[in-house]
Amino acid sequence: MRIYVANLAKYNEGELVGGWFDLPVEIEEIYQTIFEPHELDSNGQPHGDFAIHDYELPFEISEYEDIENLNKMAEYLQGLDTAEPILAGNYDMGDVISFAQETEKEEYVEDIIYTEDLDEYVQYRLEQGGWQGVKFMLKDINYINDDYYRINGYGNIEEVPQNYHEELVQEIMSEIKGDFLEQKISKSMNKNKQTELER
Repeated sequence: MRIYVANLAKYNEGELVGGWFDLPVEIEEIYQTIFEPHELDSNGQPHGDFAIHDYELPFEISEYEDIENLNKMAEYLQGLDTAEPILAGNYDMGDVISFAQETEKEEYVEDIIYTEDLDEYVQYRLEQGGWQGVKFMLKDINYINDDYYRINGYGNIEEVPQNYHEELVQEIMSEIKGDFLEQKISKSMNKNKQTELER
């Protein structure tokens, strides 16, 4: 997980000054790398702006993404047992299901059924609605060698769309990122309230 951070003042002058940084990264390291000493104040803070111009992450970010938030999210993901294949970009639906379970985002994969569990589900539907219901339930299945299938909103079985596991990861990651941002906003609000109380 890494980001490319650029010095915006130099970029606007037509000069590319920046660097790749593995997450998590100390913000001071970024400042010292992409800014010259005279571009920093006495506290080491930059006079100019910077932006994220590229990234290698399993989720989308903006060029002005909060790096502190990205650091916390990176630390969280790297501490998960199931995140390794996701972060490496080499995963299948089984990996996504495990990842969703560990991150408590099971709702994203609750419509996915493993082929070995399909017999039990078909038997249940047979008992509930007879063979006609089963025939209709399976009408969209063209391939019988898939490892996973999807139960749609009507309870019928569908083949899992190509690259659906990647879509699920993007959705799960987006919610995780939102969770971290919400925590940060909540902490900021609590800090402001505490400051007001102390006054």
